[in-house]
Amino acid sequence: ALVAGAALYSSDGVQVGKIREIGADGNVVVDHDTSAFACPKDQFTVADNGNLSLRVTAAQLDAALKQSAPAGS
Repeated sequence: ALVAGAALYSSDGVQVGKIREIGADGNVVVDHDTSAFACPKDQFTVADNGNLSLRVTAAQLDAALKQSAPAGS
């Protein structure tokens, strides 16, 4: 379920973080390694195994986070 503290997986089954909070604006904040990111609720689904999952692979998530990181990080 999409609740604070829930483990979050990529679409290819890699654990990518935990849900920190669900904002009133519909964005979900995820703790990921040493940082956090937010994305809309519609980017989440429940996998066949019951895990809360993003609709992207771990590699796609890492690439998107690197693109959005401030210069020099």
